[in-house]
Amino acid sequence: MVDVWMDGVKVIAVLDPGATHTCVPWEFLPSSAVTRSLDLTTYAANGTEIAMQAEADIQFRIGSKDYVWTAWVTDQVDQFLLGLDWFVASDVQWNFNDTKNIIIAGESVPIRLRYLKNQCRHFYLAE
Repeated sequence: MVDVWMDGVKVIAVLDPGATHTCVPWEFLPSSAVTRSLDLTTYAANGTEIAMQAEADIQFRIGSKDYVWTAWVTDQVDQFLLGLDWFVASDVQWNFNDTKNIIIAGESVPIRLRYLKNQCRHFYLAE
């Protein structure tokens, strides 16, 4: 997990390269977010359907870098998930032996570890 600043408020984002796309719950959308309707069904790793209701252009900061990113929005997740789409575009390098930092676009950024039991944080797009 990583500290993310949205509209001057710190939120915790889950670093989830197993998720195909970045996703946020409705309550995390900052007032500046522009949304577009989206009718898309995705699936959690356990097969549970997750309905994506919108996509939003969100602005946030991680470390010293500002991002404007298109994220899917749903009321069925409760955390900001930074997915593989963001990892690839942001040149993320994650050494899993380093439990304190992740490299994002050449900058070392502190991370937090949290181990959760019985909770699914992955989804994939239905074909």
